[in-house]
Amino acid sequence: MRALFVTSSYPRFETDSASIFLRHLAEALAQLGVEVTVLAPADCTQHAAPCSAVRLVHFNYLPRRWQRLAYGSGVLPNLKQQPLLWLQVPAFLTGMAAGLRRAVRSVGADVIHAHWIVPAGLVSVLYAACRPIPVITTGHGADAFALNSPLLRRLKRYIVGRSTCWTTNTGATAEAVDNAHLGMNWKIIPMGVDTKHFGSGDAVSLRKDLDPHTAVILFVGRLVEKKGVTYLLRALAQSAPSLCEKVKLWIVGDGDERARLESESRALGLQDVVRFWGRIDNQRLPDFYAAADVFVGPSVEAESGDAEGQGVVFIEAFSAGVAAIGTRVGGIPEVIEHHRNGLLVEPKSAEQLQQAIDSLLADRDLAKRLGERARRDAKLKYDWPVVAAQFKSTYEDAVATQPTRRRTGTA
Repeated sequence: MRALFVTSSYPRFETDSASIFLRHLAEALAQLGVEVTVLAPADCTQHAAPCSAVRLVHFNYLPRRWQRLAYGSGVLPNLKQQPLLWLQVPAFLTGMAAGLRRAVRSVGADVIHAHWIVPAGLVSVLYAACRPIPVITTGHGADAFALNSPLLRRLKRYIVGRSTCWTTNTGATAEAVDNAHLGMNWKIIPMGVDTKHFGSGDAVSLRKDLDPHTAVILFVGRLVEKKGVTYLLRALAQSAPSLCEKVKLWIVGDGDERARLESESRALGLQDVVRFWGRIDNQRLPDFYAAADVFVGPSVEAESGDAEGQGVVFIEAFSAGVAAIGTRVGGIPEVIEHHRNGLLVEPKSAEQLQQAIDSLLADRDLAKRLGERARRDAKLKYDWPVVAAQFKSTYEDAVATQPTRRRTGTA
């Protein structure tokens, strides 16, 4: 089985965290005997490709120094922050299409796996309309929730309708794509994590300078609007001063909202409580989860309509056995079951966030029970071998139902 990933984001070098879950999925599939090639956009900087059993092919869409549409905060946040980048979109689509055609010819792919409905799904189904090859299209979140103009809704329906099969990480993501196409060619297959890796953290080095009684509240993610970090800061500011003296909030990640959030933290008088760590190497993240007493993902629906499709960071926290707090938005309630493996609060409610944090810090037995159940769920549902096996089966079914074609380098 030869699978070709088509994506608008993929780790560019060994320590890059851009869409790191796609690299882990590709490597897990390779462990199951699938030959995976990844087609991803080049960046404005040159990096050595990550060491992997997966073949990585980049496509250029402009002179290298001008290529700034992908990576960073992501395509949609980049377009919002820099509207002139819309001028790069036609070149991006053309470059992806040309790269797809070359890659299919080069590797003799049996199946195309498009990650994100737009643009990869669009380019892939248009290619398959002319060359018979099955296309699996996967919606991850932003492509489902944020692209909501009448024209883009029709476009999404066209893409999933033309795909051999389409998958989403949660039912909420699927409904955001199109209720009318929840039929035979649709599956929920979540993104996973390396549960062993995220359960192997060492808290000692990170906590060595903290008082033993200090509680660490952890956030991990891109600092963009839909992550809702501003409400976490406000929740902490509402806590009793005596509690703030015993708590540290660690914010791990970077993005276009970082400067504003740092300014808000100072304005709320939290400069001695909050630490912004910036982007952290994925290999070091398990230590942060191990050092945390509570994980909080205060996600909201962004102004654009974008929301959390699944929330892989919650699964990372689950793997470490950390009690997690999430919001009732997007696909998060399908991952966190309230009072069974975590706590759920309403989005944009600093008061409910503060109450949930206080309850877990005050009742360590509750936090431990939630963390233990979450760890079991992560292993059973979200470990990469479990997830990769579902995708491999989907590929096999798609190839089996595809009309016979020549399996050569001239597809």
